[in-house]
Amino acid sequence: MQYSHLKLLLGDQPSNNSGNRVSLPVDLFNQLLAAALRSKGTFDETFYLAINSDIRDAVNSKVVANAADHYYTTGYFEGRLPCRLLVDEKYYLSENPDVVEAIRKGVIKNAQEHFEYAGFREGRLPYKGFSLF
Repeated sequence: MQYSHLKLLLGDQPSNNSGNRVSLPVDLFNQLLAAALRSKGTFDETFYLAINSDIRDAVNSKVVANAADHYYTTGYFEGRLPCRLLVDEKYYLSENPDVVEAIRKGVIKNAQEHFEYAGFREGRLPYKGFSLF
C-alpha cells in the first residue's frame, strides 16, 4: 500500500472510538514504516536507479547517499516503485478498463508500462492480493 493511500485509510479525523487509535509523532511513524519496508526485502537498487534518473543523478553527484536510503526515507512517500513488480496483465486489465482504452488508443504499450509509470502511484494493484508488506 502506498503512503498516500495509507494516509487516506487512516484518515485525518479522530476516531469516535479513541481506544482503537494510536497517536505518535510523524517522524516515528515514518521510521516504523521504513523498518517494515526494509524487512520485506523487496528493494532493488539497480531497478530503482534505472527508473528514477533524478535519483541516479543525485547519487552520482553525492547529493543523496544511496538509492536505498532515498527510497526508505523519501521515495516510498513519493510513490516510487522499489523494484520491478510483474503485472498480471489479465487481472490488471480486467480491473482497469481505462488502461484497456489507453492501450487501444496507443497511449501506452501494455499493462506493465502503465503500472510502472502511473498505476503504482495511483494505488492500482499489479496482481490480486498485492501488498508491499
